[in-house]
Parts: sequence; C-alpha cells; structure tokens
Amino acid sequence: MVKSPIFRYFCLFYILFILSFSCFFIPNVQAQVETIEPDYGDLPQIDGYINRSINEWNGALKITLTLNSSSSPSDKGLPIDFWVMQNNSGLFFCFQLDLENHENYEFMGILISRSKAQNFYDAKILQFKNVVQNNSEFLDLHIENNVYKRDTKINGSAAAQLDEKTMIYEFQIPVNTSGEEKDVFLDYGEEYAFKIIFGIGLSYPTSILKEAIVNIYIEYPPSTPSGFDYDRLFLILSILTFSALGALYGFYIYKIIILKKKLKTIRGWHAKRQKN
Repeated sequence: MVKSPIFRYFCLFYILFILSFSCFFIPNVQAQVETIEPDYGDLPQIDGYINRSINEWNGALKITLTLNSSSSPSDKGLPIDFWVMQNNSGLFFCFQLDLENHENYEFMGILISRSKAQNFYDAKILQFKNVVQNNSEFLDLHIENNVYKRDTKINGSAAAQLDEKTMIYEFQIPVNTSGEEKDVFLDYGEEYAFKIIFGIGLSYPTSILKEAIVNIYIEYPPSTPSGFDYDRLFLILSILTFSALGALYGFYIYKIIILKKKLKTIRGWHAKRQKN
C-alpha cells in the first residue's frame, strides 16, 4: 500500500515537533558528583589566602565544580575550583570564584546532611557585609522546616579574601567532635551529602542563587607509628633462624662423622675376627 505524500509530511512534522518539545523541556539537572574520598594533608590556615610558598592545599583533592541554579533551566552555571582534604583537626574546603563583579552581600556556604541522603540540616555560611572592606561574618546555622536559625555555639570557621576578580573562600568543619546538638556529627567511615551554595543577600534560602551537591566519605585517621623498629626485629629473627639452621647442619655433619668412625671401627673388628 502506497502512502500519500500528505501522510508522510504529517509523520515528519510530528517527529520534529516531538523532538523540539523534548529539547525545550529538558531540565538543567544538576549532576550528582561521585563520592569524594579526601586525602589527609597538612593543616591549612583559614584566612582566605592560598600560600603557594609553603605549598598550602597541595595535599588536597582538587576538582572543578559547577554551581547551577535550581530554578532556572537555562542557567549556564558557575564553574569554581574546589579543594577538599582531611586533617586530624577536621574537614577543610577551599573554593575559588572568578567573577567580573563581586557584590557586597555575596556569600558562600556549605549545607550538611546527616547521611548521604540529601536532607540538609546544618549550615556553615560566610556572609559578606562589604566585599571591598573585607567585612564578613561566619554563621553557624541549623535548618528547621526550611528556616535557617543561628546556633548558640559556633562550630567551625571560615574566611575569605578578594584579589582583583578572584575570591578565595576557606572553611573548616570539625570531624568526630561533639559540638552543639544542632550540628551534624561527622563520623569516621561514614558518607555525607554536602551542598555547596553561592548567593547574594542576607536571607536564606531565598538569596541562594547557585548550588551543587557532593558526597564525601570521611576517612579514618592514618595509623600512628608505634615507634617499634620492625626492620631490626626482622634482622634479629633472620640471624637467629639462620644460626639455628647452621647449628643443626653442624650437628648433622658431626653425627655423620661419628657414624663413619663407628662403622670403621666395626669393620676393623669384624676383619680381625675373620682372620682369627
């Protein structure tokens, strides 16, 4: 059966319509970053400045992260450089943002979940009041029903500095430390979801413009050397083992010599008896 040209044109138009519709309504879904396992490194100074002369943050894991708007599908995203590492003093973050203009009420923060499920309960935010004068405040907050409330006790620290168009944010969050009841307890051997947020304004969450989520596995501290010299122990055991083997070998040779002498004596005695 030969189909009419009108039917063919209708099918072609329908396919093109479906493709266009699908492309238009595909949301800008924020990709879930794979679980990060930060390395242990030297303690950085939380001052908003990366000291290259002492290789500060060199022991950290560095990735490129894109913060996206959750409300705007056409948002192109904000790429940032992101460092993370652990130390016996806690978990450390460093963010580098390059913008043409940094607003006075700019802020950056970290929301923390009690597990790898994305139910964020704890918030650490560095809020600027005046970027040019480097006037900022570290806020330790907890989230209840999407309302951000200040903790009575600050747990953690943060700092930031602007160098021309580049802003450096640094955060320190305690690990395996009991802070205020409202703080999330980060335990060794567990995985947690962290939401990195950026915004302009003094109200949360309405001032949050861009965000991204990462999962971080909290590593156990590296084993502490006990001071015992295992190389020396191995050397001593080797000497004792080979000495014992040498002694056994010498004893074996001695027994063979004695046996040969006895056999020689018996043969001589037997030869004399045959002559008699």
